[in-house]
Amino acid sequence: DTATTEIYTLSLHDALPICLADTFYIFHKVVSSLGCPDSLTLPVYVRPMPVAAFSINDSGQCLSGNQFGFYNLSSIPYGNISHYEWDFGDTAKDTVASPLYSYSYFDTFTTQLVTESDFYCRDTSQQVTIVFPMPRAGFTIDHPEQCYRNNVFNLSDSSSIAYGSINNYLWTISDSSRFNTPQVAHSFGHYGWFSIKLIVTSANSCSDSASHKARVNPMPKSSFTVNQKDQCLDSNLFIFTNTSQLDSGSLTYHWQTGDGSTSTLTNPIHSYVHDSTYIVSLVSYSGKSCRDSVATTVGVHPLPVASFAYSQPCIDENIYFVDCDTIKNITANSYQYNSGLADNLSYFLKVFERV
Repeated sequence: DTATTEIYTLSLHDALPICLADTFYIFHKVVSSLGCPDSLTLPVYVRPMPVAAFSINDSGQCLSGNQFGFYNLSSIPYGNISHYEWDFGDTAKDTVASPLYSYSYFDTFTTQLVTESDFYCRDTSQQVTIVFPMPRAGFTIDHPEQCYRNNVFNLSDSSSIAYGSINNYLWTISDSSRFNTPQVAHSFGHYGWFSIKLIVTSANSCSDSASHKARVNPMPKSSFTVNQKDQCLDSNLFIFTNTSQLDSGSLTYHWQTGDGSTSTLTNPIHSYVHDSTYIVSLVSYSGKSCRDSVATTVGVHPLPVASFAYSQPCIDENIYFVDCDTIKNITANSYQYNSGLADNLSYFLKVFERV
């Protein structure tokens, strides 16, 4: 046949390198000092080496939810691989062919696979796995509870990460608003409770989220009526009827009548001691310190002073009357005389018939 036989001549204690897995025969001959020979032929078996190899589903993963799948690709020309030994680089080990493993902390690990054949021949393979740190999402709200009027909620990111950077922000608010900046100033269009969520994502695509609640309290709507806005000084009695409203909660009140007097009654009654024009204001407060105000003007009018002069006629002569009525800051425009005649002139002439 075409097989080739290689012959090596070795001295005692010589080493023969063998690069192939095969069966070899060793011929050993000895000759005594007297020239007597003997020989022995023995087979030598060189076993094949296993080739350790493996792949990883994803060699870089975020700490949260990480699960590394190590897929064994080891082989041997013939025979069997009888044992696998995995070292995941964090003191954990396993002996299954293709393990799944989750790390409990972030770091860079060297994963090693040692394969062993059924003839105890061994090979080793290593790969690096990286567990990335998780960002820790967080944010603050300057005033989490505000009144509806002029409400502005300032949202400030306070997220952190052990190393690397945070390069994506997503704010989701339950009024359907969305923002992608680290700082947000947001106003709500109606009162109620709102959920605010921040999702931050690192440069390695690791994400974390944080949520808080914000409350917008309803505004009271102040209003009131007055029984009569213009009254005379001598009998003025102003009755203020409170018609303020609040969608939920209770109200307290603070009245100012314009003459230095105040009241916390719901429906106060007030009389003025001086004639003037007064501004009456009402401030309504909710239980959440939200306030609204309204004001109106009332007038207290001075009383006129009736007076007139007349001539001293003889019988059958005309009597002349001259109006002398006075009223502060107002011109009298109606007169009533005992004769029963009313006029709007400043003076008039009346002739009395002889009795």
